[in-house]
Amino acid sequence: MQESIAAGTEMEHKILESYLGFLIYLCCTYDAINPYLKGIHLTLDSWRPWRKDDGWKMTLSEIRAALQEKGIEVGSDCFGAFSSQAKAPKQVKWVERLPSDVEALWELFSIEKPPR
Repeated sequence: MQESIAAGTEMEHKILESYLGFLIYLCCTYDAINPYLKGIHLTLDSWRPWRKDDGWKMTLSEIRAALQEKGIEVGSDCFGAFSSQAKAPKQVKWVERLPSDVEALWELFSIEKPPR
């Protein structure tokens, strides 16, 4: 994963999804790694609509402000264009916190004998 981060600002969605699945499995034993999975999760969902640059969801008031700024009338049907069934792209742009989360995970798992 560090090679993908060093190579550029995008990485393959499927590979990152696989890494996250493995790390979630490890959380059953090492729950201390859980906070460091957030950067991976935010990167996986960064392609979805109504996301900020840091990957977090926009609040309803932020979405309304963005729509009004574009001159789109805010109504109940204006959100229907964004289906939750859309397919993820092959490449996703990683969020700002991903490199530090990966570095922390690397540090936690770099010792010879894991802590109890």
